[in-house]
Amino acid sequence: YAAAQLRSEQAEAGVRVARAPFNPQVSVGVGGSWQPYYPNRTGATTIDGSAFVKLTLPIFHWGERRRAAGAARAVQMQSEWNAALLHDNIVREEMNGWTALVNSRAQVGASEESLRIAGENLDISTYSYGEGLATILDVLQAQLSWIQLYTNAIRAHYNYAVAVSDYQRITAH
Repeated sequence: YAAAQLRSEQAEAGVRVARAPFNPQVSVGVGGSWQPYYPNRTGATTIDGSAFVKLTLPIFHWGERRRAAGAARAVQMQSEWNAALLHDNIVREEMNGWTALVNSRAQVGASEESLRIAGENLDISTYSYGEGLATILDVLQAQLSWIQLYTNAIRAHYNYAVAVSDYQRITAH
């Protein structure tokens, strides 16, 4: 994301760079030469000097500046949109990670409660069988139900651990 923001800033500077050749320019200079006379009969030398001021006004480019600046602005807008899209993706990923964490924690709580109720049901079925009020089929059904809910509880704890690790990876903790 930081790299995308830097690319956006670079594109903003590119707009200024695209306009720069079409701005008025002033050049100032000084020059000189030290040379002997030609033909040199006396050995004397002369110094010739010059100074200049040059003003450049690019007025006959017929909209080139506007087109160049428009193209640079389009690149700038594209890089800003890419940075905004990347930011949105980061926020969405963090929100999805948090939602998965909350959902998996709720599943853990629900599976533990279901496992507790299945354990009570198994105890009641076993006691009833011992008293002759239930069949062995009722006890086996309660055992099967408890085993299935125990497996679900293990799976819910595993999913919660995965959600915690994913959220920590997303948030860089």
